[in-house]
Amino acid sequence: MKLYTLQIAHYKAAIREQLLMYDTTVKSGGNSPFKPTWDIVRRHKDGELTDAEYTAIYTDLMRESYRTRRTEWISFLTQERAVVACYCNSTNFCHRFVLVEILAKVAAYHNIPFTYAGELK
Repeated sequence: MKLYTLQIAHYKAAIREQLLMYDTTVKSGGNSPFKPTWDIVRRHKDGELTDAEYTAIYTDLMRESYRTRRTEWISFLTQERAVVACYCNSTNFCHRFVLVEILAKVAAYHNIPFTYAGELK
């Protein structure tokens, strides 16, 4: 897999690159296995959670998601190319970058080739 990240405001970059965009937000991500919860998003925005605390909680959420939705994770990772998107600005902390690290580890565990190709603009 070759994975990109993207701020949703720049969605046209995904279209230009002919990438299937995966919305990983709690707001509009639907049934995505990669989205956070409203609770941690709100607490982080309100300054109640540091980036490190958010990362720890989000990582635990993703571990649970992987345990219960493994087929979806593997199906995602076996795509040739994809992009994970969120509303956050790329210069600030964002869970999509944490997700890239998690996906890289899961891909390595399953011997799935994985490359992070960077942020699309």
